[in-house]
Amino acid sequence: MPSTSHQILILDDHRLFADGLSMILAKLATKPTIKTETNPQRVLEDEFELKSYDLILVDLQMPRMSGFDFLQAISKRKITVPTILVSSTENRSDIEKALKLGAQGFIPKNSPTHDMLTGIQTVLNGKKYVPEHLVGSINWPTTNAVVNNTNPSQVCLSPRQIEVLHLMHTGHSNTQIATILDISESTVKGHISSLFKTFNVKNRTACVRAGIENQLIEH
Repeated sequence: MPSTSHQILILDDHRLFADGLSMILAKLATKPTIKTETNPQRVLEDEFELKSYDLILVDLQMPRMSGFDFLQAISKRKITVPTILVSSTENRSDIEKALKLGAQGFIPKNSPTHDMLTGIQTVLNGKKYVPEHLVGSINWPTTNAVVNNTNPSQVCLSPRQIEVLHLMHTGHSNTQIATILDISESTVKGHISSLFKTFNVKNRTACVRAGIENQLIEH
C-alpha cells in the first residue's frame, strides 16, 4: 500500500529558492503536495487551510514578517502544524529561539539535498531535527514557551505586556503586533498605554529603553 501523501507549505519571499526547494521535496517517497507562498500574513488569514498542512517550512528573514514572528503567530492561534525554520545562517541563538517558539527543526539553506530530505522526513515522522554538526551545541528547550527574558524585578508585567514590549523592541507596528499575537489593534494600543503608565514614559523608544533597563527584554 502506498504511503500517505503529505501537504507541505513552503513560506519564503524568495521565489527562486522556494521553487528549488519544491523540486527537492518532490523526491520524498510520499510524493507530497507542495504549495509555495511569499506572504506570511496572507497565510495567517486562512486558518482552516493553515491547519490542513502536515509541515510548514518557513524562512527566517522575510520583509513582511520574520520566521520568528510567524512561529509566534501560529502559536497564539493554537495551530500545531509541525514547522521547520530555514535560514541562510547557522546562528545558534536563532536556532534555540526558533525551537523555543515551537519549531520542530532547523535546516540551513546551504544543506545538501540529502540532508534537507533527512531533516524534513525526520520532522514528518514526529521528531525534532537540526543538522548533526550542530546537535551538540544546541540547548534544547524543555517547553515551547515564548522567548522572553524576564526576571524578578520591581516592575510587574503580564505575559501579554511582555510580548507586546518585546515586539515593540524589534520594531513592529501596532498592526503587525496585532497580527502576530492574534489580538485586535485596539487591544495592542491598550497594552502599550499601560506600559507607558507603568514605566512613566511618553513614547515607544523610552518604553523599550525602560524594558531593557529593567531586564525584561534584551538590548
